[in-house]
Amino acid sequence: MRLTQLRTRRLGVLSALVLASIHGDAAKAFAYDGLDQRAVQRADTYLSIRETGEGILNFVHMGADYHGHTYLRTNNVVDRDGYRVPGHFALVYRFHWEDDGITDLAFLCNERGGIYDVQVTYTNAVLNQPFLVANAAIQILGNLVIDNYKDRMSHEQLRLAHEFVDHANAKGLLELALTLGESARD
Repeated sequence: MRLTQLRTRRLGVLSALVLASIHGDAAKAFAYDGLDQRAVQRADTYLSIRETGEGILNFVHMGADYHGHTYLRTNNVVDRDGYRVPGHFALVYRFHWEDDGITDLAFLCNERGGIYDVQVTYTNAVLNQPFLVANAAIQILGNLVIDNYKDRMSHEQLRLAHEFVDHANAKGLLELALTLGESARD
């Protein structure tokens, strides 16, 4: 490749990075051509809401003071064999809590932007590990979620919620709450 072509290519990549850093939505669109941008926008619109972030943090680091959350990046979703799952994506957000707490969460989404899994990708937590306190207090938290959403839950979702409570599974309960919260907005 000629030197001029290399410079042009580098300039194009550099321009893309600068634009992506200026506009968060541009970053989502840049890296993931082929994804339904409406699905990405749907999930991002729901996850970006302050109240959604506060609720998520209450599951992840129960009792911690919420200090905001921000979009970091969009990732591909891969299956157990390492193959990209077509149409699926993960939106990664950084949650700030207490004085210096940081936790990055990846929200795995289907081709319609529906959230179906939450994964902790980073935390600097030492004592308040993700989901630890919520798992210990699941009876209270679980019954609050069930009471709050029981009118919108199918029989299967209600059964699942009770199962998560019985098995102290705050992560599963968060994923169910996100699904129900999203569907309430549609």
